[in-house]
Amino acid sequence: MAAREYIRAIGVLLCLGVLAGFVRAEDEELNLTFSPNHGSMLGGAELLVIRPQNWADMTVDDVICRFDDVILVRGKFENNMVYCVSPTLFKIGAIKAELSINAGLTYTYTGYYVAVLHERTDPGVIRLNTDEARWTKPGSYVHFQWDSTKLADTHVNIEVIGYEENEAAGTVALTYWQRLPGGTRISNSGFFELKADPNEDAPFDIGLIRIVPHQLDVSEGELGVVALWSDVHMLAYLQTEYFIYNRGYYSEQKCKAWYSSDGDKPDFMGGLEKCPCTLEQMLVDTMRYQPDIDCNINGDQSCPKNTGAVHCARAIFVGSDGGGQQCCYGDDHELFMNDNSIYGGRPDRAHVWGTNPMAGPGLVPTLSHWVSDEAPWYYCCHWSSECWRYTALRQSGDCYGYTSPGHGAGFGDPHFKTFDGLGYTMNGRGEFYVMRSQDRKFSIQGRMETFETLEGEEANATMFTALAAKAENSDTVEIRVDLANDGKSVVLVNGKVLKFESGVSWLDMTGVSVSSEDDYTYNLMFKDGVAIATRSSQYGLNFRVSIHPDTYWENTLGLLGLWNADPQDDFSLDDGTRVSTNAAGDTIYLRFGLSWMTGEDDSIFSYDLGTSHHFYYYPDYDPVFDTPVGFNVSQLDLMKCNGYDECVYDVMITRDLNIAEYTAQALLDYDEAVADSKEVVSCPYIPRPVGGTKEGSSFLPGATVKFTCDDEHIMYGSSGRTCMGDGGWTGSSTYCISKLTAAAIVGIVIALLIFIFLIVVLIVFLIKKRNKSRKGSGEQSATYEKTEGGGDVTLETQPEVKMADPEAAETMA
Repeated sequence: MAAREYIRAIGVLLCLGVLAGFVRAEDEELNLTFSPNHGSMLGGAELLVIRPQNWADMTVDDVICRFDDVILVRGKFENNMVYCVSPTLFKIGAIKAELSINAGLTYTYTGYYVAVLHERTDPGVIRLNTDEARWTKPGSYVHFQWDSTKLADTHVNIEVIGYEENEAAGTVALTYWQRLPGGTRISNSGFFELKADPNEDAPFDIGLIRIVPHQLDVSEGELGVVALWSDVHMLAYLQTEYFIYNRGYYSEQKCKAWYSSDGDKPDFMGGLEKCPCTLEQMLVDTMRYQPDIDCNINGDQSCPKNTGAVHCARAIFVGSDGGGQQCCYGDDHELFMNDNSIYGGRPDRAHVWGTNPMAGPGLVPTLSHWVSDEAPWYYCCHWSSECWRYTALRQSGDCYGYTSPGHGAGFGDPHFKTFDGLGYTMNGRGEFYVMRSQDRKFSIQGRMETFETLEGEEANATMFTALAAKAENSDTVEIRVDLANDGKSVVLVNGKVLKFESGVSWLDMTGVSVSSEDDYTYNLMFKDGVAIATRSSQYGLNFRVSIHPDTYWENTLGLLGLWNADPQDDFSLDDGTRVSTNAAGDTIYLRFGLSWMTGEDDSIFSYDLGTSHHFYYYPDYDPVFDTPVGFNVSQLDLMKCNGYDECVYDVMITRDLNIAEYTAQALLDYDEAVADSKEVVSCPYIPRPVGGTKEGSSFLPGATVKFTCDDEHIMYGSSGRTCMGDGGWTGSSTYCISKLTAAAIVGIVIALLIFIFLIVVLIVFLIKKRNKSRKGSGEQSATYEKTEGGGDVTLETQPEVKMADPEAAETMA
């Protein structure tokens, strides 16, 4: 059965499965879904609860939803529909969700809900005109707006919710402070104006604005209720006039206090990822970095906290000592660092996306980051001149020692580019290991099915229709091509359809994050150091796999080969033998390709009703190995292939010129990724000398940095240094020493030299005195005789004996 025909046949079943919450036939306990199935980690959204059967046949007494085993949220039963409110969570990712319809006596229904990083969701409350003057000047008016249709009440209350962490107690809390002045029972008009003139200081540095229905029968600040949240921000506009008029001094004191406390904490920067040297390297290193939400060359280019940068990205992984990395790039596409600008890239003690197990001080996504890193930046750099304290503890990462990822690809009637760059065709039919780590902790499997021509005939050609990937401790993610729906992608996590709704384009699951660019383009980022970029169409699924050099160098097998910079052994088998890369196409297919066909026990795919691994198992399939002839295509048409032989092959075998666009683009994307990942020589980072300035921020060969010292300072070392092609700098280290310090040093040196001179004089005097004493005491005497030649020969040396009296002398004689 051709792939297109089968997809049409199961399309209705798949759709029903999504609506009903089916996972797999054997997963009866996972019989609950939510709509939407994800939302902000801060909660407050009303969720429609869906089960395979209608609620009308059930006796529903009292609805309670339980999240993450401990968080209870009261639900409601209305018009044969069950609703719950998404909870406030201090974590992101897939959260276990259970439902009780008997007041919590039993929890019969189970599913999961995905908590999303708050800034990855559209804010329910939008702060307008967020320029500094308006939001920090006393007496100014600040404005909020919201979608009034999302709150089912004619009046609302506007609350200030602060966030705080208690490291000693190990607790975190979103704490109600007060309602905004004039913010009680206001009209649910979608707009509010506030005069920034509070009577008392807000007790929190950071917080959010929350809007709740006025008629809601809850206490002030109660969490787990229907609510709209603003973005996380500094609460400077809720400080009294003392802060406004003494902002510099106030911020300086806050900065100094932070500098003292943070400086006493363990270092975290040594274990962070190195930054790519160039913007081009960064944009293709998707398995280590993802674009910063507020400073993205392909998205939001406002860069409010990285002014001067054209793109910033954050490391996906938490460093080995905790923390996260941010790398920014300027107009020259080189690193934009904070020793030259307060807006340069900076590492974070608290990773912006949280650190497992989350829900504790320094570990909470977004909120801990604001406490540990964002608020100090405002106090030290934005509102005072103490930024040197901040950069001393948050120095931008450099690229010295950065190593590029490996890239492999699969596309068209399946063609492959191995991690070592070897290109070949292996158009099998069935499920295969695209990549498997040698330690079996990570695997990618691909499903190949036959292709249907425009005439509705089954061509002797295959294409990827699905891809599945799993790490040892991650969820299993599948990308399927829905040929019955214009070739759009369907994403499944552990066999269950994952939908992107409400403007959310990034979801964090267990061990893997999934992002969506559109209905056809998805990216998978595994914490094990693998990223998979996919693009679906009516012509199947094309993909590129990027892998971390520290984990997967010489540790890959499968259709993408052994990554070791030697293409000759890319056709390695599981038993250690290999097939020659010069072998004929049928030999490569029969001996190498089929050896990586999966067995039923190996499969990580999920299967719809009526299918199984055996349904896709075709070891006897006989593919075409040579480029077909007989299809009349003009050279002008073939220009769409941009000279790629694989593209010509696909056009000829499918007899469909439209496939050229997709195959050629996949090859172009791969070639550009490899070219942009080319290793770049870099010199080590040179810091700005204390008491001086540094001109120049590039650390690539040929770049020069120049140093000057402040007034009343003297330079020691090189005034300029140039990065050489071998990764070393010319000259010597540069220091700026104050004249007062220099004078003190000179004085100390002179005093030390005088001291040494006196010691030497004393030693010489003592040695002379000792020698004189020995000479005067006559410790030894010698007896000599004349030789016949007239020379003196020592006959005997005897101790001289002094006599006490003459009589003793005579006796001796």
